[in-house]
Amino acid sequence: MKKGLFLTGAFAVSAMYPGGAVAGTGSQDENRDLPNVVVFLVDDMGWMDSSCYGSRFYRTPNMEALAESGLMFTDAYSACTVSSPTRAALMTGKYPARLHLTDFIAGHNFAWARMSPPDWRKYLPLEEVTIAEILKDAGYATWHVGKWHLGQEEKYYPQNQGFDINIGGCGMGAPGQPGPRTKGYFSPYGVQYNLAPGPEGEYLTDRLTDEALRLIRGRDRSKPFYLNMAHYAVHTPLQAKQDKISKYEALADSSYFQKNAVYAAMIESMDESLGRIRAELEKEGIADNTLFIFASDNGALYSVSESHPLRAGKGSEFEGGIRTPLIISWPGHIEPGTVSHEPVITMDIPATLMDMVGYRPEGALDGKSLMPVFEGRKLKKRPLFWHYPHYHFAKPFSSMRLGDWKLIEMLEDNSLMLFNLKNDIGETENLAGKYPKRTAEMYAMLSAWRDSVDAQYPVPNPDYDPARADKKAPKGRKQPDRKISSAILPVTPPTERYTLDTAAVPSAVYRKDPDLKMYFMYPENLGRNELRPAIVFFFGGGWVSGSVNAFAMQAKALSERGMVAVLADYRTKNRYGTPPTACVEDARSAMRYLKIHAAEHHIDTTMLAAGGGSAGAHIAAATAFVKGFDSPDDDLSVSPVPKALVLFNPVFNNAPAPEGWGYERVRDCFPEISPAHNIAPGAPPVLILLGTNDKNVPVSTAEAFKAEMEKCGSRCDLELYEGAEHGFFHFSPKRTGDKDFYTRTLTRTIEFLFSLGYIKN
Repeated sequence: MKKGLFLTGAFAVSAMYPGGAVAGTGSQDENRDLPNVVVFLVDDMGWMDSSCYGSRFYRTPNMEALAESGLMFTDAYSACTVSSPTRAALMTGKYPARLHLTDFIAGHNFAWARMSPPDWRKYLPLEEVTIAEILKDAGYATWHVGKWHLGQEEKYYPQNQGFDINIGGCGMGAPGQPGPRTKGYFSPYGVQYNLAPGPEGEYLTDRLTDEALRLIRGRDRSKPFYLNMAHYAVHTPLQAKQDKISKYEALADSSYFQKNAVYAAMIESMDESLGRIRAELEKEGIADNTLFIFASDNGALYSVSESHPLRAGKGSEFEGGIRTPLIISWPGHIEPGTVSHEPVITMDIPATLMDMVGYRPEGALDGKSLMPVFEGRKLKKRPLFWHYPHYHFAKPFSSMRLGDWKLIEMLEDNSLMLFNLKNDIGETENLAGKYPKRTAEMYAMLSAWRDSVDAQYPVPNPDYDPARADKKAPKGRKQPDRKISSAILPVTPPTERYTLDTAAVPSAVYRKDPDLKMYFMYPENLGRNELRPAIVFFFGGGWVSGSVNAFAMQAKALSERGMVAVLADYRTKNRYGTPPTACVEDARSAMRYLKIHAAEHHIDTTMLAAGGGSAGAHIAAATAFVKGFDSPDDDLSVSPVPKALVLFNPVFNNAPAPEGWGYERVRDCFPEISPAHNIAPGAPPVLILLGTNDKNVPVSTAEAFKAEMEKCGSRCDLELYEGAEHGFFHFSPKRTGDKDFYTRTLTRTIEFLFSLGYIKN
């Protein structure tokens, strides 16, 4: 057994023989302690896609019978708005965000969207402990029948993830459109893993059911079984038996929101499968000792079946994408005909099965056992979370539900929506402005959860094209050759230093008591309501001194290339007697100010970078990596994290020398204040510009930072300048040619920002 242990419990395995068989005597049918388990998982079935959940069009008598025999949940959720992540959660009990498996495999390619997805995982790692492995070690026979969709390579298939038998489980997410060689849901099938073609006209839903019945009849009666009955239905392509289609064509009412006859016929065949399996359990005399779970992997495809009054459907951030049917029957342990309004989620299913056999994992488990609900008790109030850093029918989002309240953050622009599901299940009224305190509290919880699971984030897309942003790229599309035009590069070496006249340029007070200002340098020909990419610079000086003019020349050059450039002041020791923590606090306040007031300063928050030099680079990095050190006056519902970082000889490692710098000044809050010690997945892309003779920032420290960033899946470019010392990037008229480090570092900065789409030809 991997990463866990078994404990004695009411339905737990109390001892194991060396060979893995359950200790005890007699056949499994005679041993009532260990129930059989059937998880009946339907693909793309919405919350309202059955008569027992209220549909007037679909006919599902066997779902109704299952609900009458057990417990029906009204507020059950899938772990994700699409398939593969939910299936991974069902196998592991972990949030998809924790697994970094956050989209269906292999995902869509929205090549021109504003953001690009993170480097997410396209398989369920073999190192993860699955519920199949746990039940197998508890003495169960384990069978998978139907859709798997957790890795394209055979090494990730069910037989290598704890299942004794795999029928039909492979990398496919659907049977495929009918063609000259295969016919989708009809034989010969495109799905052929341990599933030979059947007779002409055989229907895939029926065939998979036949395979499951064969396993039940031929089982080893000395042990319980776990059947993962994962139908490909009712996913597209829409194909059904003609007699059923004709039946629903006659029943369809054009005034009702559900009227797709083919889909209704697919639902009925799925329901018949449910009835046949339950009838076989009765026939075999084991129905009373079987825990039966009916679930769906996400909401229905909205263009096929609406789940009114829920909003939207599969692939969206709203309830129609994630609220799903869940019915559980367990004779003798669940009161028949009961209904629960507990908010529950996919991970609760494996957590319940682990509890049933007395297994306690050593690592993270995000689900909660539903045993208390079976007994008529309530679960402790808890938040449920979703994180989808991808494009589908929605844009990238994170969300959470706590009690009656649901919060959604759209990751392109960090906008927030708050809904009260008790009063507004259709999510029609955004209450974020009406309830700012509740919004801020929930956003803080959402942010903390994302940090706890190392959630990955989308990044700015250098190929962003607003005209084509919502279009998927054709398969095989190559990335364009992105060359910077002569209008952008080269940078002409300056002949004199530029100094910002702080009395003449636009400014804003971003922090009161003391008043701290930031100064804005706008590009020419800026439209009245136009938003542009932006960068804010923080000067260096060891948190002790410094001036906003330190980066005036770089800011001027970037504003001339179309960006909004900002120079921010902050409290330093020589002026205010403040410690480095105050500098970090001010930088985080500055970022929040720019996001809150983005429109009036013409800033596109999806392309808002931060940069700085030395200690200024430290506090710029702290806006992205460090947690806390926030002003009590800040709106904490606004994230201070920039979308990119440009760091000139950064003192981002505050460990004792020689590894880091500044430890004597920050020892009371080390390592919390050290960006290098707080790198986590989802970090924005970073450019580091460093001299090889820098006595404060060793090259090895920067290389270690880069390695850790890349280990977490984030971009980190490290540019080294031979012979350069600390502060080398500032302009000096004495430096020319290879020693003109100002021109060289500015050129590299422009190239980096161009690659992210901040600067355009």
